[in-house]
Amino acid sequence: MGYGLFYESYYVSLHEEVDGIMKDIYRQTDRESEKLISQFSLFTAKIHEKSIYHNDYSPGNILYKRRGANYQFLLVDLNRITFKNIDIFEGARSFSRIRLPPDTLRKIARIYAQSRKFDIVLCERLIDKYNRTFWRKYLRRHPEAQERNLVNENK
Repeated sequence: MGYGLFYESYYVSLHEEVDGIMKDIYRQTDRESEKLISQFSLFTAKIHEKSIYHNDYSPGNILYKRRGANYQFLLVDLNRITFKNIDIFEGARSFSRIRLPPDTLRKIARIYAQSRKFDIVLCERLIDKYNRTFWRKYLRRHPEAQERNLVNENK
């Protein structure tokens, strides 16, 4: 017999065939990834508008399927999701684990900010700041990631 509100809990999941994970973006050409990046930015804005915040919004936790000319995104590691109002600061922070060149991050910031009606310049600066801070700390703790080229160099 359990204590508290729940006596038993269950986790239900659905197996989905996917076309890739966002980690794949590192292996794609700029031309291939442009539409994926754009739609990923809009997807992120939409879930944030619905107060859905993934605390581990990293490329390995974001899957995608091609649906004609568009992409459908699926999230994993759902136990890391919280529901809260997401302002420009929290929104920008969610991109901190996405390791992409600065020009690509600026593109993400512009699309995201326009969709959320946030200040574009501030959003670009915040995403850049949070991204650099995360990766500086990560690479300090995991120097082998840089040595083995497991993450792209932020130019």
